[in-house]
Amino acid sequence: MWAGEIGRESERQAAINHVMELHRARNTEIEQAYYRAAKKTFGPKAFVGTHATTFPVLDSREFERDGLNWWTATRSFGQTDEITPYCARTSLAKKFGGAVWYNQWYAPTPESYEKGIWSYALTGGRMNFHVLYRIPCAARN
Repeated sequence: MWAGEIGRESERQAAINHVMELHRARNTEIEQAYYRAAKKTFGPKAFVGTHATTFPVLDSREFERDGLNWWTATRSFGQTDEITPYCARTSLAKKFGGAVWYNQWYAPTPESYEKGIWSYALTGGRMNFHVLYRIPCAARN
């Protein structure tokens, strides 16, 4: 499917679309099951703060994770990842009936967290913290 065959471009595109739809649909099913299990286990007010990592820029990884399931898997809040554009973040917040969205973030320096916290808050967001990347021991003290 990478290069395609001359004269069969529409078949190739249909096959690519089919594969991407299978990925989206199956990932949505998995995340729906996880969401239901978390709510059943921890109660209806539990915050389920997980979602598939996606890549908002089209590149070679996009065939696996395109973010489309963010719109189809149930969430308590809109949730995004890393460098997702703010327009997608606020749209997801509205889709799930809230004014707040969460964005997963991880970086090698504390400074980027500080900047993100404030810029997120100004636009209706919150930061879902990941641990800092590996920081040398001397820098942690």
